[in-house]
Amino acid sequence: MKKCIITVYYLIDNFCKIYQEWERKRLISSSNQRNKDGKLYLAELLMAEKDIITKVCKGNI
Repeated sequence: MKKCIITVYYLIDNFCKIYQEWERKRLISSSNQRNKDGKLYLAELLMAEKDIITKVCKGNI
């Protein structure tokens, strides 16, 4: 199970890196735009969301 979680995190992290780079390229730059980083990486947020969805589907919440 631990290897499965690590694999899922790895895949999500790689997706997020590619997605963030793609998102930067398609956004129009503006002097009023803030680029403040959040406290969690996008991959960490997606893993937390996946955990919540899994628990809801299993009926644990």
